[in-house]
Amino acid sequence: MLPNPMQAYLYTGYQDDDNVRAFFDAYNNIMQQMYDWVLNVNLPIFIGSYNGGDQLHWLVHGIYGQLPPSMVNSKTITAGPYNTILYNQLPYNGWKKTNENTQIVTSDDVFKRILTWNFYKGDGFNFTVPWLKRRVRRFLEGSLGTDIANDQQWGVSVKFTGNGGINITLAVSSQTAGFIDLTFADLFKSAFDNKLLHMPFWANVTVTLEP
Repeated sequence: MLPNPMQAYLYTGYQDDDNVRAFFDAYNNIMQQMYDWVLNVNLPIFIGSYNGGDQLHWLVHGIYGQLPPSMVNSKTITAGPYNTILYNQLPYNGWKKTNENTQIVTSDDVFKRILTWNFYKGDGFNFTVPWLKRRVRRFLEGSLGTDIANDQQWGVSVKFTGNGGINITLAVSSQTAGFIDLTFADLFKSAFDNKLLHMPFWANVTVTLEP
């Protein structure tokens, strides 16, 4: 792209009018600033340190059609066994299960990992187990949505359960877990549970975190 936009100019009859000339100079200066911003902002690029906050949300919504996701972490709380509840909260020998939902704030880092999962084309378009494992590792270890050296997938287990079911298991405490960073394992599971990560239409994916 050209380094400068087309300048606005005065007709010859107004060249000696200081006020009008000052207005045009100011206008051209503002246009140059806006043009420089467009040149350097790298609008389509969201990975790494490019763009963030409200600007990231605006750009991604306009270019990729995706808004910042809202994630809810659901878990079942069992009350009844000794030391799981305060006294006098249930009848003696009572038992109760409740579902607890926690809202998860999606940081720029997590949002970019989700975007990379959904829009990264480098793995090709043919679904295979290595294809899926590479995407899992990239989400877990690709800080701010960046790509990673991704030729080994130890620590990620993929099993087919029938009728299009796929179970991804991350062995958090196993010996093989040392080969990958599992800091984002809980958020990866939440992203799948909230259906934020695109998969082939037939695939019904569940994520299991082994203790």
